[in-house]
Amino acid sequence: MKYINHGETQTFEDSKRLIHTYQEFIDNNGWGRYALSIDDNKLIGFCGFNFRDNEIDFGWRLGHEFWNNGYGFEATESVLDLCKSKLDINKVTAIVNPNNLASIRIIENLGMQLDQNTIYKGNKVKKYIF
Repeated sequence: MKYINHGETQTFEDSKRLIHTYQEFIDNNGWGRYALSIDDNKLIGFCGFNFRDNEIDFGWRLGHEFWNNGYGFEATESVLDLCKSKLDINKVTAIVNPNNLASIRIIENLGMQLDQNTIYKGNKVKKYIF
């Protein structure tokens, strides 16, 4: 991921731990980060919600080979619609590296508004709110 973890790719074991963590979160809260798949259940990334700094964080990741195909917007739009229609979530935030123009475009096309420029884990980020 170019803008996450300083661009370092996670190992297979890291990915398995992350999936386990997300599944536990969903089991405990009824919502969370969801797997994204295409075709015959080919895993391409995730999209959904998590807690960050006492707020509900909205985020997604796609494998590089799936960038620029519309999957990011399609997934984020669907998950935000789920948030509004079926989950008792009224406010979500999203943070993004200011150089990640593709994600900023998705966030703004979803109707999220820039809240502030801030620092997260030592990195400059833009924080959006919906």
